[in-house]
Amino acid sequence: MLKKILQKTSFGIAYLLLCLTIGEVHPFTLLPMYNRFPNWAYTFYVSDSRGSLLQNDKYFTIPADGLAHLYYSICEKEGISQGYEKETTAELKKAGEIMMETLVLNPLTPFTGDTLQLHRVCYSINEDYIQSNNIIIYEIVIEK
Repeated sequence: MLKKILQKTSFGIAYLLLCLTIGEVHPFTLLPMYNRFPNWAYTFYVSDSRGSLLQNDKYFTIPADGLAHLYYSICEKEGISQGYEKETTAELKKAGEIMMETLVLNPLTPFTGDTLQLHRVCYSINEDYIQSNNIIIYEIVIEK
């Protein structure tokens, strides 16, 4: 039993020394993408003109958790720097337009309202509480 503990301890010490010696080279890395989190997060949703939330799984082929991924992909492709609410109104409108075109391309269920609004909510840490800012980044009128 003691022999196994010493073997595991020796392996752990050797691994630690290799990590410190080699530095940020896979598999000897601190994985910064997992140990440094920004103090902000975006979430997206679609509503009708009354502000009622539309369920993504009922109306759209893109799931709700896929909207943020879609947004970041569009921003990367269009050269829009995102995060910390630093996008300009024109950049948000451009990204929102592309997102909305993608969402309404093949609806799962016909829309019953007259308008669709794409919202971006930014959550950020402000001292000891979480602050949120909800804005409509794009709006379209549904043609019937």
